[in-house]
Amino acid sequence: MISPCSRYTQALFKQTSTGAFGKSPPIEVTSEEILHDAQLLIALRVAPPTSR
Repeated sequence: MISPCSRYTQALFKQTSTGAFGKSPPIEVTSEEILHDAQLLIALRVAPPTSR
């Protein structure tokens, strides 16, 4: 689900262990592209669950 993210964020996500609440990589925002990635991941995190 992170394919639209930058290579930096994808690599960071792959390195991050999965915890009790999923993955929460510490993203160092150093560019507009990485800021966009962080905003995208936050939006996914706070989105309401879909109906099943």
